[in-house]
Amino acid sequence: MKKVLTFSTNVSAGHRRAAEAVANAILATAPDAEIVQHDAMTLIGDGRRKFLTETYLGILKYRPSLWNHLYHNKSLKKGISKFFRILLTQTAERFEAAIDQHQPDVIVCTQVIPAKVIAGLKELCRVKAPLLVVATDYGIHPYWADPFIDKYAVPCDDAAKELHNDNIPADRIHVTGIPVDSVFETPPSRSEARKELGIPQEGRYILAMGGGNGLGLEAEHIAAIEKADNVDGVLVISGCNKELEKQVREMPSVPAKERRVFSMVNEIEKYYAASDMLVSKPGGLTMSEATAMSMPIVMISPLPGQEVRNAKFLKASGVALEAQTSEELSAVLRDVLHDEARLISLRQASRRVGLPWASRKIANIALEMAKAENTEFVLS
Repeated sequence: MKKVLTFSTNVSAGHRRAAEAVANAILATAPDAEIVQHDAMTLIGDGRRKFLTETYLGILKYRPSLWNHLYHNKSLKKGISKFFRILLTQTAERFEAAIDQHQPDVIVCTQVIPAKVIAGLKELCRVKAPLLVVATDYGIHPYWADPFIDKYAVPCDDAAKELHNDNIPADRIHVTGIPVDSVFETPPSRSEARKELGIPQEGRYILAMGGGNGLGLEAEHIAAIEKADNVDGVLVISGCNKELEKQVREMPSVPAKERRVFSMVNEIEKYYAASDMLVSKPGGLTMSEATAMSMPIVMISPLPGQEVRNAKFLKASGVALEAQTSEELSAVLRDVLHDEARLISLRQASRRVGLPWASRKIANIALEMAKAENTEFVLS
């Protein structure tokens, strides 16, 4: 029986969902595996947790250009890494205690903070279990690269090249895709999903999704979607953004347009399958799920740094279009939904990018790592 310890964070729902998808895939492959999933932020402590979460969300909301600068500027890596090492000194002891308690055969991280803390412990020979990190965005920021991380699972060839350029040996990098739940391997058909959700079989429906941290989708986007003359309905999933949910529910109805509003939903694959297009900010997990479903995408409000990189990759791959304004969103939806050939082209590109079996690939890598003897790390 192999023991697996995963670390994600609640700063973004995507990191947690990725860790859960990998854990489920490991159990599907090795049912006797023992898996413990940790929210790394609980080990950081309430004060540091609040500081990191509020600082991250505050910069994204009020100083997005600063986050973009921090994300891309490699010259800042050494100083910022040193700051975090000092900030998280006591945290490292908590991570070490958690790892000692569970004695894992392999550790899987889907977010950079726990990955760097554990890599630091490996450098000091205080942790011997092999460390696999899983990137959940199509671009790799410079803080991911660390000589004491044993293996990387990355979404695409471009991300692999970035890591290799940061002096990570090619044999430590695996191009797997972003992990999604196994339901995306055999999703329901459009007609099945519409029947189960009570949506008419005919008509164009748009799925509009807000980010798990409450950023991105706004009420004006919903109004813009309903303004497009060939949209028959919109399914709004607001996530944890209660204010958005309230605003959309209070919007006046539009004749001949159906609007359904949800905070959270189960079986998200049915909502993807029932919809003709997705409107969302380009979060890595959402984009990975959508492409696994071969969905055409219109991206709105990308967060600086990782989501701008996601948008660039998806546009270059022919999967997604981007709308900078509400007026542009209406125009894009009108034009694409009137152009069946273009809609088919977007679906085909999405199918090429989507990797619904990514979780299974990552699970296999983790289990192979768990088979190896846990020896002290030696730099190659």
